[in-house]
Amino acid sequence: MRNCEERDRFIKQYSKRRFDDVCGKDEKWNKLRDIPIPERYEWIWEHFIAIWQQSLVDFNGNRQIDYRTVMDYAECMKVPLSVTDKRLIMKMKAWAFEQISEMEPKG
Repeated sequence: MRNCEERDRFIKQYSKRRFDDVCGKDEKWNKLRDIPIPERYEWIWEHFIAIWQQSLVDFNGNRQIDYRTVMDYAECMKVPLSVTDKRLIMKMKAWAFEQISEMEPKG
């Protein structure tokens, strides 16, 4: 079971409020919380997630996102991404890989 499935099952069984209470007391559950997205970054976050979900996966299970992927998305979906937006998406990708690496079992 993936972490998000475990979180969603808990919320469905009990409630979002109880999940938030448990997260405040238990570090294991706290790691399953969605990260808060600052309001002014919600737009770019939504596009990053769309790119992430549609990206190719290599043999090791890693997402393949590069500037060409971002450009293809922007062209196909008619999204006016600035150079700053594209750089931010690449930073988000690096952050996502970092978070995935931290969640993988060690040893």
